[in-house]
Amino acid sequence: MTDKKSLVKVAGILGAAALTFSLASCSGGQSVADACNIANSTVNEATGDLQSVLSDAMSGEGDLSAAFDPITEALEEAQAEVTNEEVSSALATFTDELSAMSGTLEGYEIPDTSSIDPSDPAAMDKLEQMQAEAEEMTTKLQEQSTSLTEAGQKLQDLCSAG
Repeated sequence: MTDKKSLVKVAGILGAAALTFSLASCSGGQSVADACNIANSTVNEATGDLQSVLSDAMSGEGDLSAAFDPITEALEEAQAEVTNEEVSSALATFTDELSAMSGTLEGYEIPDTSSIDPSDPAAMDKLEQMQAEAEEMTTKLQEQSTSLTEAGQKLQDLCSAG
């Protein structure tokens, strides 16, 4: 009889554990909405002065890729706080795409063409080389921009639905 009581106790404990686990999996974890709120608020704080940073970089007063640093850092911070798998995955993809774009721009400076003499063949060759490099970078950035936009749209769609 004792074996039967022990078996009933064990079954009861296992049943309670299973019920607790199933209830925890239903109610536990982070909702999509909560995860998206974390991601959005963190990124919005980081992008506050993005326009001025980009403006400085475009005028030759800074590294264009540095404009992405605060956003990338904010996205990484948000990823550490987001535990919802769907949002975390979409956020990771978006962060990776943004990092790739930043990497492409790293060290790139907009060339100063104001001092190029159009009558100097060597200067014109240099200008053509700069234009070719700029076109190559623009093509790569357009591809990366498309990937970034797609990743952002996926994250937005997920957050809108959640």
